[in-house]
Amino acid sequence: MIRRGLRHFPACLALIILTACTPAPTGVRDTSVPMGATTRFDPLRFEGAWQIVASFYPVRAGPLTVTVAPEVVGVSLASNSVPEIVGFYDLGSPGVLIPRTPGAETLVVMWVDEEFQTAALGTPSGSFGAVLNRSATITPDKGVAVREIFEFYGWDVSRLKRTYK
Repeated sequence: MIRRGLRHFPACLALIILTACTPAPTGVRDTSVPMGATTRFDPLRFEGAWQIVASFYPVRAGPLTVTVAPEVVGVSLASNSVPEIVGFYDLGSPGVLIPRTPGAETLVVMWVDEEFQTAALGTPSGSFGAVLNRSATITPDKGVAVREIFEFYGWDVSRLKRTYK
């Protein structure tokens, strides 16, 4: 009986070795967790200058400018800090920004505070995620709120790094 079980041993050992050699997921977001957008989103209130005060790897810092184009129901994003999200976006459901640039990812405004001073923004794939604030510093309560939002939507908040002092 033991002898019959041993003939499958090389195949099992190979499977164990292959599994051990497979790299662990490196994403900052568990994409099996559904991600939602805030229903509070208002493009006119979202327009203007923002600072990236925290982000996921690769850590980004700097300004992000949102310009509303009401005649085409969209927004334009401009930033030297995050060139991969620069471009024009159509407005989908509230808080969902659909890129016009081929190959670009949808951006989701997962949360914005009532005053439109702090926001959590990211891609469903987890390739980009950041905390935006109107100034370079964020209040502790809002910092806690955005971390909770990211965590709720499957982001590994241990990899969220502040980009301000």
